[in-house]
Amino acid sequence: MKRLLPALFLACSFQAAPARAAGPSLELYFEAMDGQSWQWFFMADAARRRLPAAKLEVLPLVSKGEAGWVSKRGEPELEESARIAWISAGKPEALFNYLNARSLSPWADGWRDAALFAGLDPDELGKKSSEAREKLLGGLYERASARKAESTALYIDGKPYGGGQRLLDLYAAVNAALPEAERLYRPAAAAPQGGPAAAARTPKLRVLGSEKDGIAGDPAVTGAFKRYFADLRPEELDYASAAARKLLKSPRSLPAYLLEDTPEVRKAFGQAIQAGAFEEAGKNFVYYDKGRKSLLPGAKRTPGTLELFTMSQCPFGVQAANALIDARSKGLLPKGTDIVIRYIADAADDGKGGLSFKSLHGTPEWEENARQLFIMKTFPDKFYAYLAERNKDVMSSRWESAAEAAGVDPAKVSAGFEEGKRLLAENVKRSNELGIGTSPTFLVEGRLLVTGLGGLAQVKGFEKVTGSAPPPGQGCSQ
Repeated sequence: MKRLLPALFLACSFQAAPARAAGPSLELYFEAMDGQSWQWFFMADAARRRLPAAKLEVLPLVSKGEAGWVSKRGEPELEESARIAWISAGKPEALFNYLNARSLSPWADGWRDAALFAGLDPDELGKKSSEAREKLLGGLYERASARKAESTALYIDGKPYGGGQRLLDLYAAVNAALPEAERLYRPAAAAPQGGPAAAARTPKLRVLGSEKDGIAGDPAVTGAFKRYFADLRPEELDYASAAARKLLKSPRSLPAYLLEDTPEVRKAFGQAIQAGAFEEAGKNFVYYDKGRKSLLPGAKRTPGTLELFTMSQCPFGVQAANALIDARSKGLLPKGTDIVIRYIADAADDGKGGLSFKSLHGTPEWEENARQLFIMKTFPDKFYAYLAERNKDVMSSRWESAAEAAGVDPAKVSAGFEEGKRLLAENVKRSNELGIGTSPTFLVEGRLLVTGLGGLAQVKGFEKVTGSAPPPGQGCSQ
C-alpha cells in the first residue's frame, strides 16, 4: 500500500464523520491490499466528506475456492478484509479513521497502529475478527455475488458508477443523486480567452475477452483511460465473435483494449504511443494488459505444465518458489504437474564471443540464475533441495553452503558456470518472447497467465498453493 499515498491524501482529515441525513448510498467493492482499490477509496471518501448526506460502505472482496476463502494477495488480505468487515459491523463510527490510518501504516502489523488511532483495542479487533471470520467473509461474499462484483467497483444507489476515476466526476455523480434542494453547487470554470474550447470527442473503446475462459476487462485499466475521457463507455466483446475478429483477428493476449485512433487519443497518449505501450491495428491502438490474469489465445495448450517466471533474488519470486516446493512435497499440486522455472533477465552477445546479462537485482542475480539452471540440468534430483536451502538467504554470496547442504558439489557448479550462462541465455528467451517482466508470473498449461501467488490460488487445481503474501500489489518488475 505504500505506493498509494500521494501527498494529496496525506492532508485528509481523520475526524469522525458527522451524523448524516438520508442520502445517496455508495457501495465500494474493494480489494483490501490493492493500490487501485485504495485510490478509489480515497476518492469516494473525499466525496463523502464533501457531501455528508452520502453514505459510504466499504466492502472487501473475497472469493471461494475448493479449499476455502481466497483473496488475490493471500491470507494477509483475507485477515484485513475480516478486520474491516468487523469494524463496519460493530464499530462503524471508527471505520474511516481506521482506513485512513491504515493507508498510512502499510507494513504487516500496521493495522494495530491504525486500530489505536481509531480508538480500538488491537487485541480485541484481532481476536473478534478472527472468531467471526467465517461469518464476516461469508457476508462480504454474498454482497459481492449479488452485485456480480469480481474486482474493484463502485455503486451509487445500487447502480454501477461508470464515470472516470476523477474526483470531480464522482462528486458530480453523487451530488446529482441528492434531492435537488440538497445539492451543493460549484461555480463553472471560466472559459479560456478567445472563447470556449471545443469539447474533445470521446473515442470508442472495445475490450476483447473470452467468456469461456473467464477473461474480461479490468475496471482499473478502463478507469485509467477514463481519466482522459470521462465519458468513455467500454464495449465488451468476445474475441472469437465476428465483431471482434473484424477489429483484430489474432490478439496476442486477452484482455486486449482497442482504443480508437483519433487526434484526441494521439494527444492524450502521445508519449505512451512513442514508448511502444500500444500497438497500431487499423483504426485502433491496442493495449495488452498482463497485470493480473490474461490468456494467450493462439498458444498451444500444454496439459500438466506450470511455468514460473521469476528472478532468483526477488523476494516475491523466492516466496513463490518456496510455496511451490512446499506444495510439491505435500502433494498439493494437480497430479502430474511439471514445474518449469523461467528466469526474467536480458541476454546479449558481448561482442567478444561471450555473453552478457542484465538482471534487475544486478550481477549476483543473473549469476545465481545460471547456477540454478546448471544444477537443475546436472543434479536434477537435488535441485529443489538446493533451491529450498538457497532461498533461506538468497542474498548471501555463500551459495556453496546451500549446495553442500543439498548434496551438490560446489566445485562442479563452478566449473560448469560457462555452461550455466549458455543455459540462461536460452532460458530467458521465453519470458522475453511473452513480454513478461514481473516476478512472480505463472503460465498455466501454456495459455493462462496470472501474477502472484494470490492469482495462482484462484486457478482451479492450485487453490492450496499458498504463502504469506507480500505487501499489497508488490512484485519485482523490470
